[in-house]
Amino acid sequence: MAKGKWIDKKTATHFTLVYRPQNDPLIHDESAPPMVLNPTQRPGNSKGKGLSDLASELGSDAQSIRDNEGEAANYGIFYDDTEYDYMQHLRDLDQGSGEAVFVEANPVMNKGKGKQKGSLADALAQLDLQNQSEGLLDGDILPSKNLQKLTYQAQQDVPDAIAGFQPDMDPRLREVLEALEDDAFVDEEGGEDIFQELAKDAKELNQRDFERSYDGVDDDEGWESDRTVKATREHSRDDDVPQLKEVGNNEPAEGPSHDWMEDFKKFKSDQRAGKKPRAAATPSEVQSSVWTTTTNGGRKKTRKGAMTNPSAYSMTSSSLVRTEQLGILDARFEKIEEAYSADVDDLGSVSAVSTMSTVQGPTRADFDGLLDEFLTDYSMHGKKRVKKGKWKNGLEQFDEIRKELGPPRIPSKYR
Repeated sequence: MAKGKWIDKKTATHFTLVYRPQNDPLIHDESAPPMVLNPTQRPGNSKGKGLSDLASELGSDAQSIRDNEGEAANYGIFYDDTEYDYMQHLRDLDQGSGEAVFVEANPVMNKGKGKQKGSLADALAQLDLQNQSEGLLDGDILPSKNLQKLTYQAQQDVPDAIAGFQPDMDPRLREVLEALEDDAFVDEEGGEDIFQELAKDAKELNQRDFERSYDGVDDDEGWESDRTVKATREHSRDDDVPQLKEVGNNEPAEGPSHDWMEDFKKFKSDQRAGKKPRAAATPSEVQSSVWTTTTNGGRKKTRKGAMTNPSAYSMTSSSLVRTEQLGILDARFEKIEEAYSADVDDLGSVSAVSTMSTVQGPTRADFDGLLDEFLTDYSMHGKKRVKKGKWKNGLEQFDEIRKELGPPRIPSKYR
């Protein structure tokens, strides 16, 4: 007798070992395994097709299909009902003209196996066996069934419904949000158990249920009411007016002016008055500054080190308590700053070199015109400077050379 298979690959359930989904409630549970068995279906073992698959196969013919086409198979009529409607002969119970009688159906033999279809009791027993087989695997190994549906609003720290400037926000909610940032509402003694108390009722309420929970708590409309609050006791004209006490003529001092534009104009005018125009440098000063910023060969000195802006200093040390050592560092830093400031002033005077010239005596009146004519009428052809527009191509240049050489001179012995 042949030994039966331990696992039938055709009827067995296939699993794939995957990581636990991020929206699984047990993702943060240390006792739950990080890997789960995900049931999968083999590519060649498709049990059926969905409505989208059938619609894609039928195409335009799907519109001509009757609504009850194929429904007769549920009542034991397995004929092709695409051309004929067998459902028109069926009636619901107590709706026909005669009495309804139940007739037991004959058991149908399966072809090739010789086994009969079981009854309803056998089907229920088989279903119980399947449920027992599913219980063989631990629930922690399988993925959770109640996966959380993550949305864009659920992943935000502050939902869009209460984010931003909202002048019409519920004052109760505004009070809670302000209390979260106020240290006066922090309870240092009993603040540890507050999250445990909040986690007792894990039921999630939507906005409508949350508003209904306050019904009947306070009948006062509060901030939503348009009713004007009136005084408890209204005064009439006949009431005695209390006498006011006389105060001395001590006039109160003038408060600070809130006209910031006038203060700003005054500040700018004082700032302009404080600036004095810088005196023009004399030729001797320009000459000395030139030689201090350049070497004997005329080249500019290269300053090594950091070339940062002298006005951008760090304010880290200014916030420290000034000690004797820090005072010494400040004095040294001021000396270095003065040296750098002198170098920057010398660099600004280099531009005055363009106004200096070693040429002595007057220049020609048409000197600028000659320079302009030379720059506009001549160009470089190779290593030779020629006048523009004289040659257009190589042949014209060759003809000019031939004319300058003159007619050919042939010796007499070659004639």
